[in-house]
Amino acid sequence: MLAKKPAPIRVALLCICTLITSTGRAADWQPKTAPLMTRWAADVTPQNVHPEYPRPQMVREQWLNLNGLWDY
Repeated sequence: MLAKKPAPIRVALLCICTLITSTGRAADWQPKTAPLMTRWAADVTPQNVHPEYPRPQMVREQWLNLNGLWDY
């Protein structure tokens, strides 16, 4: 027996409700404070991140990042 396909109105309503609830949460986002803050933690914000790899002695010179969009 084949299952019924959801009605387009139900799917649209579900998408709209999901969109409305997710946008409200994004606006209320605040970074958490760590239980043990270091003296450097206050200097780091989403706009001011650490410019280099945390352990420069472990950086690989011959490394290619494969994350992201691929052009087939």
